Amino acid sequence: MGLEKLREDIREDSENKAAQIIAQARSTAREEESKAEAEAKAIVARALGEAQETSKEQFRMVSGARLRARKIIASARDAVVQRSMDSLLESLREIASSGKPSESGRYAKAFAALAKKAVKEVGPGAVLYCRRQDEALGQKIARVAGSIDCIGGAIAESADGLVRADNTFEAIAEEQADRLRAKAHGEIFGTKGKARRAHAGNAQEKPKGRKPILRGHSKKGGNKTQK
Repeated sequence: MGLEKLREDIREDSENKAAQIIAQARSTAREEESKAEAEAKAIVARALGEAQETSKEQFRMVSGARLRARKIIASARDAVVQRSMDSLLESLREIASSGKPSESGRYAKAFAALAKKAVKEVGPGAVLYCRRQDEALGQKIARVAGSIDCIGGAIAESADGLVRADNTFEAIAEEQADRLRAKAHGEIFGTKGKARRAHAGNAQEKPKGRKPILRGHSKKGGNKTQK
């Protein structure tokens, strides 16, 4: 074999081997690239999954914290309202128990005003329900049809029982609950406007076909003794 032929074979062989090496390298590179891409996608997917789980957990934690915060605020607000109501009722008890009822006493004057207003709201023929110890005061205003368990004040009712005006101390105090709740929001939590808007938005019409109640919601204790 001549020198030129030898050189040609070496060149051809080297080129072939080089081509094989290059082809193999390219194939290996593609495989490695595919593996790398697959692994990268898997890593991204895991990362996204973990991020989503973390986000969900964080969302649950934040939502739970917000719910607990709302409950704490609501409880604090209700506690303030309850303390205010307790204080108000205690003051009313003191008024109602201030000495024996007499026309010149503080409670007697308050009772007369409440009873007269209730009778006026009900209309002609109204009868009164009040504490047993207040019956003498009540008889000066209208016929006392029975006694009720309450702190003070009176309930006027039409003869047929369809119309009722509750002017007991408890009913008057209950009327203040929403105002006290709004006050608690405004002064303690800084949400006076929101509380009022929420209260207005939650207001509902009274169901039709029920006994009209001019004031209050019930006779305290639910017991009245007919005469």
